[in-house]
Amino acid sequence: MSTWADVSIECSWLLTLLTSKEDAAIDFIFRGGGTDAGNNNFAFCASLASGLYKASNSASSPEAATAELALRCAVPCIRIAGNIAASCDGRYVPNLLGHYRVVEKLAVSLSIMIDLGAQHGRDHAVLAAEACWAVGAMLVDAGKKNHPSTQSCEILVPALCNALISASSRADLRREAASALCNAVAPPPAPEETNMMDQATSDSQDVRDEILEEITSTQGVIPSLSSMLTCCDADAVFASLSLVNDILRRIVKVDESIKTRFEECNIVDALETICDRASAASSYGNSDLWQSSGSAQEESAEIAADLIDDFFDEDNMNDDVTEDIAPHAAAGAATFAFGLGGAEAPRAFDFGGPVGPTASVAPTSLGVGRGRGRGRGRGASMPAWISQQQN
Repeated sequence: MSTWADVSIECSWLLTLLTSKEDAAIDFIFRGGGTDAGNNNFAFCASLASGLYKASNSASSPEAATAELALRCAVPCIRIAGNIAASCDGRYVPNLLGHYRVVEKLAVSLSIMIDLGAQHGRDHAVLAAEACWAVGAMLVDAGKKNHPSTQSCEILVPALCNALISASSRADLRREAASALCNAVAPPPAPEETNMMDQATSDSQDVRDEILEEITSTQGVIPSLSSMLTCCDADAVFASLSLVNDILRRIVKVDESIKTRFEECNIVDALETICDRASAASSYGNSDLWQSSGSAQEESAEIAADLIDDFFDEDNMNDDVTEDIAPHAAAGAATFAFGLGGAEAPRAFDFGGPVGPTASVAPTSLGVGRGRGRGRGRGASMPAWISQQQN
């Protein structure tokens, strides 16, 4: 192995440790360069993106030594990018994604790593989970018009959806992918001027609804989200449930067949399971079925109960629905084929342009979910699989 490769990896880990805790270190990297700060910032981001790009292209090499070296180089670089995105209220996310050369390499290399983990598992899956975490920190500002995070969704959201639906994806990869998607469709953080929050949320609502609609239209997302609701990881349950809540409250108004697709995946049983587990944990102490307890479990139960009440408790409505179907059909209102022909071809991801007619969801504060947070996971500078190998 090249000596310079070892030096580069060790330097990357030093930067990972420096950026994992203190925002001051990241401020110094981006502001401590004096008159040449702008050029130095671009050179730093470009070098980081270039390293990830080379590692992503070598990670799938048939040569074991080359693939191993790529993985060793990629992990600290991903952590540095994620730490920068999670720090200083996202101040430097545009520096990571704002230049065309950088966004092309950084977004593409992260998406390649996520796809590798979804396809091959093993060490690639661990690397992909790290990449999903970093992407989630970068997409907190998604939805803001002309923001680099929004523009990067065209590349990153399909990779996250692929990780969510792939049969080869590990549970931790699916959890991180769902958490990143939650950040992409949740309202951006409030500006420092609190009176600007409503305007900022309103301006980005249509873009975030378009992103959410594209996620929902991806084949396999609804079954995958439904199956995650009954897993034994409270964080994964909360992330998937948040997406389900957003889809039902914001997208069903445009396409009512989505509710039927959830019902076909036994969504009601899954929601009731969440409520039952929370009730059991409350009655008998923290349940061993949950990897984490407390607010996530309780909030999941509240969201699940509200969804059952608002969308699936129809025992007293069947007669009224039956009476209303015929008059509406006679009046020529739009009907749904439920998969029988006439389906439109899936649209390409394009979040930089105007919102199309199929994504015209009326802005509303009802059901707008909460993301998993910009700083979630920051500080875990050494991946778990490395710690396990050292023990």
